Amino acid sequence: MKKMFLGKKFYIGLIFLFLYAPIAVLIAYSFNASKSSVWSGFTFDWYIKLFQDKAIMTALGNTLLVAVLAAAFSTILGTVASLGMYNLKGAKRKIIQTVSNIPIINPEIVTGISLMLLFVFLGQVFHFENGFGTLLLSHIGFCTPYVILSVTPKLRQMDNHLFEAAQDLGCTQLQAFFQVVIHELLPGIVSGFLISFTYSLDDFIISFFTSGKFQTLPIEIYTMLKKRVSPKINALSTILFVVIFSVLIITNIYGAKQEKNGKEKGDGLKGKKLLCVAMAVLILFGGLVVYSRCANYTAVLNVFNWGENIANGEDGTLDVIAEFEKRYNVKVNYNEYESNEEMYAKIQTESYDVIIPSDYMIGKLIAEDMLLPLDFDNIPNYKNIADEYKNLPYDPDNTYSVPYTWGVVALCYNKDMVKGEVTGFDALWNEDNKGQILMFNNSRDALAIAMQRLGLDPSNPTMADIDKACALLKEQKPLVQNYVMDQVYDLMECDQSAIAPYYAGDIYYMMDNNESLDYCLPEEGTNFFVDAMCVPKNAENPELAEAFINFMLEPEVGRSNSVIIGYASPNSEAVALLPEEIRNNELIYPSKEYLDKCYMYSNTPADIYNYMQEKFIEASTS
Repeated sequence: MKKMFLGKKFYIGLIFLFLYAPIAVLIAYSFNASKSSVWSGFTFDWYIKLFQDKAIMTALGNTLLVAVLAAAFSTILGTVASLGMYNLKGAKRKIIQTVSNIPIINPEIVTGISLMLLFVFLGQVFHFENGFGTLLLSHIGFCTPYVILSVTPKLRQMDNHLFEAAQDLGCTQLQAFFQVVIHELLPGIVSGFLISFTYSLDDFIISFFTSGKFQTLPIEIYTMLKKRVSPKINALSTILFVVIFSVLIITNIYGAKQEKNGKEKGDGLKGKKLLCVAMAVLILFGGLVVYSRCANYTAVLNVFNWGENIANGEDGTLDVIAEFEKRYNVKVNYNEYESNEEMYAKIQTESYDVIIPSDYMIGKLIAEDMLLPLDFDNIPNYKNIADEYKNLPYDPDNTYSVPYTWGVVALCYNKDMVKGEVTGFDALWNEDNKGQILMFNNSRDALAIAMQRLGLDPSNPTMADIDKACALLKEQKPLVQNYVMDQVYDLMECDQSAIAPYYAGDIYYMMDNNESLDYCLPEEGTNFFVDAMCVPKNAENPELAEAFINFMLEPEVGRSNSVIIGYASPNSEAVALLPEEIRNNELIYPSKEYLDKCYMYSNTPADIYNYMQEKFIEASTS
């Protein structure tokens, strides 16, 4: 018996280890001094920086606000719906209950896309965009069935004669309903509220499709994946876990005391009810406080940028968005994307005042007449842009764009792991490094590298060029450990891979987190890219957008952005303010002689672009 008891304890211990080990790791890394998953010392800095990060705190406030409102409305609707269904008889009740369960078993991706299409259609008819309202309605919609699922069993357990008995004892119908029926249903109602709150708080898929420019915490975390999730998110997750764990402990202690003191069940339920109400009030208050930070402003500017692509006040830099809001007394809705294609899809249905696409995408937007010509009288700081970054192929007359950052594709390799000399892209086909080679998980960059190795021009490929490059990628496939984008950080920084092609600015920061990492500018040349600021044709506030672009060209703002994001600045005045170790770094600022060997992507026709996607998928999955 003793052995059996020890076996049970061991089994339970394994279950708890499986459940809570990931949370323990997350908590530990919230105190890691490094941004990467390489442990480099203990610090509380991420907790301090968390509350200084306006984007995260605003997203958190938005999330809490939506979660509380969605939970409250869905609880009311779900409870009323449960009462209505309970009063139905026979087949009608079964049909409606089955219909109410469909949203629970329906895949979220289907729900999200269908809601998006619905709101896009209604938006075209009634002239509105997706945002807070559509997000809240979506959350109410998918939370309500869970309330029905929680309340309905309590209705079945309730004595049908209680309502009439209360009236016989002198209660009005309203008194009998609230003091008897609702009291009996309260455990189910509270459970439904908490389930709704939790699901709303945690939702990403449906929110992604219906939120428009309204940013929630799951979406903010998702956009961080262009680079890596900030350790500030580890700190926030730790705080949320500790709060929830503390509430559970307090609730159980309170319940145990009630039981010990011989209190009636109703009194214990009343205490839990008060605790839930207090939690809801505190959460709503916190959300409203964060959400109301931007209440006093004269205009709204909607900015759409890459993830982690602007200075936020860390490391002695400016908090660029906060400084612009303060100077112009405006509110900036700052949203992020992880690819040019995602940005392109979004601006089809949503209006933004400033976007920052890459060179080839700018050419595509110009060709499709989706950008406004800029009024350079409103952008006097354009004089700070160096001449070599003007009149580039994607905007030859400098009519639609102002360069923001630039960089090149380089090779990152581990000096202790890689075999053979690394001088160019040939190293990615070195069989001695089989199983330790990473490759781009996007068609444009991966096929371009293969084309360079074949002596083809990657800037404007033909279908025949793509076929040849695809064949070479298929030859490489057995050597490749994985096709990656943001995963490259952990794999290279944690010594899991030997070599990878990636963007110079990101390699610079990876090297900072692992002394074994080094870089190579491919001897045959590489892709030279530029991200530039543009104003879409459907911008609501183009003059303020031009003021923002002008602000971004101020030397100190340019310096702060370049320091934080790691990419080169085309702003000569900003470059002069950079530390020498950045300004003279060949990886970030390659020589003119080297850049002369590089190429820039052009706007690819739709049929060629789609063929590239198709052939890359074929090569990477063959």
